[in-house]
Amino acid sequence: MAGSVVLSGGTACESLAREPSLEIAAEQFVYGQPSWTASLAFDRRLTVKLSSGSRLFNVPRSRVRELETLLAREHFFELAESYGEVDVHDFRSITVKLDGRSKRVVIYGAIGREARTDELSRALRVAMAVRGLFDWPAALDSRKDDEAVLRKLAENHSVVH
Repeated sequence: MAGSVVLSGGTACESLAREPSLEIAAEQFVYGQPSWTASLAFDRRLTVKLSSGSRLFNVPRSRVRELETLLAREHFFELAESYGEVDVHDFRSITVKLDGRSKRVVIYGAIGREARTDELSRALRVAMAVRGLFDWPAALDSRKDDEAVLRKLAENHSVVH
């Protein structure tokens, strides 16, 4: 991605020079069991855990900056706390800590009747980016399903307007 988005109020040069303060905790539950949990620490180490074990991934600084840019573009800290019908058996959550702010967003599996489609689309794009931080085929990857939901939401939005 070209350019730089400054989230801390400093200049673009300061943004490029500073170490990212981004921390993320994410999880995806299916049928009441965690499919995976992931934790991105400030040192850019991503720990992913499955019931069968865990792996450590090093996330490049450029990917962390791309994620910071996405969080700003999608106004992550302005999203609601949850989307969809509450279901403790099928959901994913993303908790982001960045520059002294913290926000948790939950996306439930039953999102078919969500009225806040623009916000849901923003939350899904962040969820897809977080899942894209690691390549582990054993960990559930719902990004293709999310892309289909995003297309459907966009189609419905263009029909309404």
